[in-house]
Amino acid sequence: MIRTITRVVLALSCSAATAAEVVPRDYVVLGRAGRPARGELAIDPVASAIAAGSWSAPKAGDEVAWPDGSKRTWAEAKAKDDGTLDDPAARSGYAYTEVESAEARVMILEASGHAMVFADGEPRVGDPYGHGYVHLPVRLKAGKTGFLFRGGRGAPRAKLVEPKGKAQLDASDATLPDIIVGSSGDLTA
Repeated sequence: MIRTITRVVLALSCSAATAAEVVPRDYVVLGRAGRPARGELAIDPVASAIAAGSWSAPKAGDEVAWPDGSKRTWAEAKAKDDGTLDDPAARSGYAYTEVESAEARVMILEASGHAMVFADGEPRVGDPYGHGYVHLPVRLKAGKTGFLFRGGRGAPRAKLVEPKGKAQLDASDATLPDIIVGSSGDLTA
C-alpha cells in the first residue's frame, strides 16, 4: 500500500517581491495565569478582547488582568535566527510580533508549535504539534502587519517566505487515497 498525503495552497501575489524570506525576531510575550480551565470555554482575557473587538497591539510593560485577579505583563522576547521563540511564556500564552513591508503583498507563513495565529486580526490555523507542514498565505499590508500567536506545544517558530508564483501547489501535507495492489477505479485527490 502506498500512502501519500497532499495539500493545496493557493497564493495570489499582489506585487513583485522585495524579500525572499522574513524571520520575525522581536516579540512581546504574555504567559498564562495558572492552569487553563477545562470545559467548553477557556477563560482568557486576550481571546475575550479579540472577540469583543477591543484588543490592540501590545507593547512591553502592558498589563493584562485575568479573571482570578492575577495580572500578567507583556515582556520582550527574542527569537533565534531560525525563527524559534524558545520562551516559556510563548509556549503557554501569547507571542506578538510585527512584520514591516514596503508594499502590500502576499507571503506564505511557515509556522509551527502554536495553537493558532491572528494575522492582522484574521484567525488562522496553527500547528500545535510542531510538524512544520502548515504553510498559509497571509496578506501583508504596506507598513506593519501584526501576528499574534497563541502557544501550543513546544517552542513556536515562524517565518514568511515569498510564494513561488501567483498560485502554487504545496505537497508537504498531501491527502491522497490509498492505492491497493490489484484494485482499480477512479481515485479522487
